[in-house]
Formats: sequence, C-alpha cells, structure tokens
Amino acid sequence: LSPQPPPDPGYRAVDLGQAATDRNLRAASRDPETAASMQKASWLPVDAFVAQGGHEIVLALMHVAAGDRHFHECVPAGLAALRIATLHPSARNATVAASVGAPASLSAADVLLEIASRAAGAQDAEAAVDALQIVRQLVAPP
Repeated sequence: LSPQPPPDPGYRAVDLGQAATDRNLRAASRDPETAASMQKASWLPVDAFVAQGGHEIVLALMHVAAGDRHFHECVPAGLAALRIATLHPSARNATVAASVGAPASLSAADVLLEIASRAAGAQDAEAAVDALQIVRQLVAPP
C-alpha cells in the first residue's frame, strides 16, 4: 500500500506581505483585466474586517497612538492593515465614510494626514509614506 496524499485543506495560504501587495498593485496598474477582476471579486477577509468595524477600530487606535509613546509599535501595523483593506471598493468606501473621535469627529483622511505629519516629524519616512499612500487610495482608487 502506498501512502495516500494528505487531504486538501480547502483553502490556500494568502501572502499579505508588503512585497506581495506591491506586486499586486503593479499588476493591477498595468493590466486592466487584472484590476477589474480584483475589484469585482469578493474578498471575504476584507468583508469580515469591515463588517466587524475593523477599519474604524484601526483608525481610532492610530489616532490615539499618534501622540503616544507606542506610536512606532501600533501605527505601522494599522497602516499595513488599511493599505491592504482599502484596495477593495467595499472597504475603501467604508473607510472614507468612517469618522473617529467622540466630541469632534475626524475623517479617515484627517487621521491619516495627522499620522503622516507626526511620522515625518519623528523621522519615520516609511510610516509617512504608507499613510499618504492610503490617502491616495481613498481619493484615487487603484
């Protein structure tokens, strides 16, 4: 008897790293068919992220962290999550519509621009660029 191959788990791993995200953005910007298929398909993890208010939670955490000593720990992870999520129209629209702060509501763009400003002041070019890229995705979808 020969050993049988293990059963298919029913899913495949998804690479959400920076290099994979950049590669997908380049593919979408060069090939209109790739871009159209990425926009039409449902992204279940992103849909769940939005349905559970993940975009609002991430924006609120980054807004609070912007003046905190944990800025360099919290903000890069939040920016990475939003950068991926805002590639899809449903998450992008939800993020644009989100507001943060109880007394004076700030839009997502306000929070991201504040993060970019604080990151630039802290000599954190990577966080500043990531925040500005997300603002660009909100204003001019890829």
